[in-house]
Amino acid sequence: LLFFKPGRYEPVATKDATWNRGAYLAEGISHCAACHTPRGALGAERKDKAYAGAAIDNWIAPPLDKTNPAPIAWSQAELVAYLGTGVS
Repeated sequence: LLFFKPGRYEPVATKDATWNRGAYLAEGISHCAACHTPRGALGAERKDKAYAGAAIDNWIAPPLDKTNPAPIAWSQAELVAYLGTGVS
C-alpha cells in the first residue's frame, strides 16, 4: 500500500471514447501496468517505463508498447474472453 493512490479513472478530454475506454480497461480494471511495468528499488512502478515489460519472480511480462508488436494480433472477441476469464 506504500504507493497506492485511491481514485477513479478520469477520461482524457483530447482523446476519443474508444481510446478512453481502452485506457480505463488497461489502467483501471485490468491494471496491466502492475505486471508489465518495471519497478524501482522500493517497488513503485516506473512511470517513465510504463508497459515496457518487467521480470516478476521467474516470469517475464512482455512489453505492451509499440516496441513489441504482437506476433498474432488478438481479435476483440479474444481480448474480451481473456479479460473475462484470465485465460489466453
